[in-house]
Amino acid sequence: KEANGPAFQKKVTELLAKEPTLAKELGASVAFRIKDTNLAFSIDAGGGVTDGVAKDAGAVLLLNDGDIPSLKDLRDAYMHGLVRIDGDPRVAHRLGFLKAVV
Repeated sequence: KEANGPAFQKKVTELLAKEPTLAKELGASVAFRIKDTNLAFSIDAGGGVTDGVAKDAGAVLLLNDGDIPSLKDLRDAYMHGLVRIDGDPRVAHRLGFLKAVV
């Protein structure tokens, strides 16, 4: 079975290339760590997507590859323990645009 993470990272990168204002609305860098595949990438406030967890990440979302589709409703995924948020949860609440890519 193919991992969801690489396709998710690619879709986030493409969306932010088309609409960089979405990243500016975050007000901080956000990182994603896909635990079971060792994939990690970050969205910087300027709209760029880089590999790894940014040192200045305002929030880091940790989840398993199979739980990526649950990001459609981040609050629900968090409440059910599918995603852990380290850092400022207010930054994570601004990730509504993820619905378009999962």
